[in-house]
Amino acid sequence: MSTNIYYSPEKFGLEVFAEFEYSDACYQFDTRVVWKDKNGQLWTAADCGCSCPTPFEDFHLDNIDKLTSTDEIRSEWHRKLRGSITTEGEYQYRVRKIDKYLKER
Repeated sequence: MSTNIYYSPEKFGLEVFAEFEYSDACYQFDTRVVWKDKNGQLWTAADCGCSCPTPFEDFHLDNIDKLTSTDEIRSEWHRKLRGSITTEGEYQYRVRKIDKYLKER
């Protein structure tokens, strides 16, 4: 089995910077992750499914996106707010953390 970017980001030279879970966590996932690489660049990807597939099983460095703003995350949050286990407060904290980091870079 190959290494999974979600469960072993360090094997890809990444660390988790923020994570958003939009599902109700009942035998499903709908997750966005923001990672930071060793150069300080932020990367992101989203994946969803039932409990059968492994989250992010088909993701690797070639198919995750550079993160340059939180626009997509904000839009996604407003579309998926209902049922999310990420609370409004957690969401606001994480988005502010990302915005601050991007501004200071």
